[in-house]
Amino acid sequence: MVKDVFELCSVRGELLIAQLDPSEGGNLCNVDLNRHGPDGTDPSVAYDASHPDLRYGSGMLPLPSRTDLRRRLPQLVVGLFIFGVGVALQVVSELGLSPWEILHQGLSEITGIPLGTVGILVGMLVLLLWIPLKERFGIGTVLNVMIIGLVIDLSLWRLPEHLDNLAIRSVVLVTGITLVGFGSGMYIGAGLGPGPRDGLMTGLAKRGINIGVARFGIEISVMVVGWMLGGTLGIGTALFALGMGPLIALFLPLFQLEPLVAEPADSHWGTIQ
Repeated sequence: MVKDVFELCSVRGELLIAQLDPSEGGNLCNVDLNRHGPDGTDPSVAYDASHPDLRYGSGMLPLPSRTDLRRRLPQLVVGLFIFGVGVALQVVSELGLSPWEILHQGLSEITGIPLGTVGILVGMLVLLLWIPLKERFGIGTVLNVMIIGLVIDLSLWRLPEHLDNLAIRSVVLVTGITLVGFGSGMYIGAGLGPGPRDGLMTGLAKRGINIGVARFGIEISVMVVGWMLGGTLGIGTALFALGMGPLIALFLPLFQLEPLVAEPADSHWGTIQ
């Protein structure tokens, strides 16, 4: 079981790196995770003569044009909304959450802070870990932190607190996991930046840590801590671990947009006077 989950972590991690940073697509065993081209620069960002070594490309992802943003932003927001609803359905099912949500629920139990709000606060803390990893953030990264948490709190406010029927709870669980996979495909496909937790995993991978080890180690750690704090661990946790990689692989091609390419800032938004 652990071996299967570990391998699925590797597959999901490869999908995320390939989509979040298309210059690194392909088999991770043969990929240069330092993201530099033949001239030593990051091929996905504009070259800056004053900083010839963009080996790790820290900073912000390429900014899309206004026209492109109007195409990508709605997909991103809808995807994050669907993701948040899916998480809320998993909570209502009471059959087990994803590792990070177990942590968020555990923290919520001991602090009294709503689950989604805890997710926002944890997301902000995780983003601080990007600084030493020199991960690049995007508009989608910021919106990921805010929208999912708000949608979770709003959805839990509207949904029933408890469902007695196990069959209904099972359907709600599977629906929630499917919506999380569908929403993930939409927001990742928009190409506006990884979520804070995915960026943490890919950042560690770029430092030479195996992608499976990085995700598996992080998610097991937060799951155990969350469970000890009172988060819900159950069959839903296993279904999420086993199903999320295949679901993202299924839905992502439906929504994947071409990767952003950096252009001069004044071609997008006009020159600041």
